[in-house]
Amino acid sequence: MINKNFKYMAAVLSAVICFFGCAGGSNGASENGSSANNFGSSAATDATQATTTTEATTEVTTTTTTTEDPAAIAEREALAEAEYQKSCMNSGSSVTIAAGSDFSEFSTKEVPFGPGSNRSEETNRPTGINWYVTNYGNYAADFIQPMEGNYIYLTFDEGYEYGNTPAILDALKEKDAKAVFFVTLPFVKENPDLVQRMIDEGHVVGNHTVTHPLMNTCDVDKQHREIQQLHDYVLENFGYEMYLFRFPQGQFSEQSLAIVQSLGYRAVFWSFAHNDWDVNNQPDVKEALDNALLKAHAGAIYLLHGISTTDTKMLPDLIDGLRDAGYKIGYYYKVD
Repeated sequence: MINKNFKYMAAVLSAVICFFGCAGGSNGASENGSSANNFGSSAATDATQATTTTEATTEVTTTTTTTEDPAAIAEREALAEAEYQKSCMNSGSSVTIAAGSDFSEFSTKEVPFGPGSNRSEETNRPTGINWYVTNYGNYAADFIQPMEGNYIYLTFDEGYEYGNTPAILDALKEKDAKAVFFVTLPFVKENPDLVQRMIDEGHVVGNHTVTHPLMNTCDVDKQHREIQQLHDYVLENFGYEMYLFRFPQGQFSEQSLAIVQSLGYRAVFWSFAHNDWDVNNQPDVKEALDNALLKAHAGAIYLLHGISTTDTKMLPDLIDGLRDAGYKIGYYYKVD
């Protein structure tokens, strides 16, 4: 009896042990399955995140490597430089003179021009200019330009052609520099290709009268004709409207300043010049170059002559030397 009961109890105990053992095995499998599912879910999440990261990286890379057109950048910088340079130039006048004014009210006294040989120790600018600025700076006239910007302006008087102008234009083109060419009517009529080239290559063509007279010695009507006839000829034949005027030999009167301004012009004098106008007595190239660089100053207006072989030969080195000294070759904009 006892043996039977013992066997019965052993069977029950075995069943209980089996039950809990099987249940535990089932739970373990479930947990392992859940872990597997969780791993798969985690892997999928990681893959999604990796894809998103890759897409984001691709988008950032695409945005970073997109650059502005170099031509557009250059154009924008050129416009900004032009506006800045204009802001550094003389402009306007405190005297209002309308076309058809009574010019008999203005003085006809001769005023010879020359910047003098004395220069400021601080700025290297000729001190003789100050008298002209003080007495006639209220007109539309430039005896010198402001110092701001370290600009220097190259100007050439072209009374007649002596065979040098093509080489001058070549040098300016090579150095990417602009100049003002003050021409007479005979020069324009005899050298239309050169005038057109000046215009095409971005230089300024200025008015230097019809016959190159001393303007203060002419009556009002003749002064008017000397300017207007050349103006009209250039406008009609080249479609170009001039806006800068240079007095022959720089000699003027208050009346002639008023006439020039009434015709819409700005008179341009100079703050540097040298003895370069005599074709039979040209200065030594090296000495002339050294002199031109020695007297360089911010806001300078250089007077050179197209007939000068010395100026023609030294021009490339002059431009390089001025730039090496920290100056910029300015463009003579119309600012009025």
